Amino acid sequence: MNGQISQRKLESLKQEQSFLRHLTTLNTGSILLLVTFLDKLFKYPEWQSLIGVSLISFAISICGCLIIHLLSILMIAKTTNKKSSYAGCFFEGLLVLLSFGGFFIGLVSMVIFAMKNLY
Repeated sequence: MNGQISQRKLESLKQEQSFLRHLTTLNTGSILLLVTFLDKLFKYPEWQSLIGVSLISFAISICGCLIIHLLSILMIAKTTNKKSSYAGCFFEGLLVLLSFGGFFIGLVSMVIFAMKNLY
């Protein structure tokens, strides 16, 4: 039974790492798309503060993803099967919220910026 629990935890951590890789890829792709907007489409963009909000949000999300990814790798490397502390779960939950929130805010800011400058 204990082997099944650790196998499930290992599979869950692998899925988490895969998801974080995809989120990091989406963030970096969004940054490249934003730079392309600025370089090719908009010569005199309006609401330029949204550019900064987007870039900072995507950067925060990338940093959060990288930290969670590192914590996940360290958790897999542990050989003991200790229960997670409340503080550790809270910290990881906060980082997940930061990653998702950063991506969401960055994406919304980028879409608003594009809509304002295209129409």
